[in-house]
Amino acid sequence: DRTEYSAQAHKKDRQSEEKDGSRAAETPAIHTLSSDPDRAERLVRAFRFYRSDNRRLDLGEFLRRPASIPAPFPTDEGLDEDAFIETYGIRPFVDASRDRLSTFGLDVDTASYTRARALLQAGHLPPPETVRTEEFVNYFKQDYTVPPDETFGVFVEGMPAPFGASGMELLKIGIKSRDPRPDERKPAALTFVVDTSGSMARADSSGRERIELIRTALKGLVRMLQPEDSVCLVTFNDQARLALPRTQARFAHRILDALDRLQPGGATNVEAGLELGYRMADEAYSPEAINRIVFCSDGVANVGAQGSEPLLKRVQTFASRGIDLNAIGFGMGNYNDKVMQELAERGNGQYHFVNTPEEAQKVFREQLPPSLDTLARDAKAQVEFDPAVVKRYRLLGYEKRKIADADFRNDRIDAGEVHHATLVTALYEIERQPGAHGSLGRIFLRWKDAALPHRPVVERNYPLSEGLIAGTREAATPSLRFLACVAEFAELLRGSRWAQDGSYAAILKELAELPPDFRAKPEWDEVRKLVWQAHVLSMREWLGALKESGARSE
Repeated sequence: DRTEYSAQAHKKDRQSEEKDGSRAAETPAIHTLSSDPDRAERLVRAFRFYRSDNRRLDLGEFLRRPASIPAPFPTDEGLDEDAFIETYGIRPFVDASRDRLSTFGLDVDTASYTRARALLQAGHLPPPETVRTEEFVNYFKQDYTVPPDETFGVFVEGMPAPFGASGMELLKIGIKSRDPRPDERKPAALTFVVDTSGSMARADSSGRERIELIRTALKGLVRMLQPEDSVCLVTFNDQARLALPRTQARFAHRILDALDRLQPGGATNVEAGLELGYRMADEAYSPEAINRIVFCSDGVANVGAQGSEPLLKRVQTFASRGIDLNAIGFGMGNYNDKVMQELAERGNGQYHFVNTPEEAQKVFREQLPPSLDTLARDAKAQVEFDPAVVKRYRLLGYEKRKIADADFRNDRIDAGEVHHATLVTALYEIERQPGAHGSLGRIFLRWKDAALPHRPVVERNYPLSEGLIAGTREAATPSLRFLACVAEFAELLRGSRWAQDGSYAAILKELAELPPDFRAKPEWDEVRKLVWQAHVLSMREWLGALKESGARSE
């Protein structure tokens, strides 16, 4: 019991000092542990953990009798999943004998990772509430090939979990949609709704003005369009205006010239911008086209006197009529992550965050063009675990994508919208029954064909074979081991109760043990640097807080 430990440790050391009239032997300072960052971080984490129950516990006293943080017991504390998420903001471990089904929408964004990356590179830890584990994991794409005659391919692998309680295994389920066929894509009627308020003149971490980054991004997308596609440009600051009437992409020079004329100034009236944008999109609506709004802003500063809900309902109404919305965030100042995420969710679109020219290239030239056309609507996944084999399980992330198990075959429930060449990766921590072997269960997918909405709903199922789980981490694929590190990174940043005994240094150690050819990849180097930065910033923040609170740090 951590309260018992912290109280007794403090009491015994005080009694010892009073008895001999002197202080106990000097304890090595935290900074002398710099050669062992894992030990240093775990000591500081443990001190903060125990001190939360005993504010009188002193750092020096704790270091003379240190205790580690116990691994959290995998449980739901008697709460159902919804109540647990509401209480702790994270999914519980679920007893498979009580609930063998795990259901979620096939819809995922990546903005949480890119925004956290930008903040860390600027020397700031991201707010925990903006860290979504599934968006960290899904930022990194896997090289899967889906047969052209199938809508989805399912790819499964697992290994002993490198983090968390002992005896756990990590299961990865990758669900990828097929690539578009030649000449399959319908013409696109795109409406760019661009924030041109004064804050768009600010320079971002790349040193470029936000408005310049938007110009670069949208120009890249325009150059990827087909001649029969069309673009309408709406801008907004205090007021909204039509900057370019709908223009076919074969006249790309006119669209590029209009983007060059964008100038920042004034306040931010996002309601006016989206109202005009939807009016323009509605006028051009065609059931034979892709109808989509591309909303670009550095954050929603003004969503109206009644808050964001009326705006979000309007976005949802247009999405139900076939006009979807993608939200792309720029900048890190007065930024409303929650509203931007909800705009994309209600708009049946995706949410990205861009803060560098390289990320603009990735999103607008590589990801958006193939994903303009929706392949499957209201797509859902349901994993059924066999309770005779799986004792308990936990899905990492997807708290916002949760669907009631009973609604898996309720086709009136809004679920995920999946585009071509889209990969959704789900990670599960599972604990098997003692000595149990055999199939772990099955995966069920259910969706509506977006091109043939009046056809019956499609459902497929796939096995979860025991043989897909490697016996050791070394036998697992490097990509799975890498994603395990990425997921643990997100869990630590968000302050997950399931990572309370973890450390950034432990992630660095696991990353360092990946094969040399994988360590040569740029994404490996990027994550390694971000994890180290989070370690440094966390230690600095924690030790600074201890100093301010008067705790001795020798």
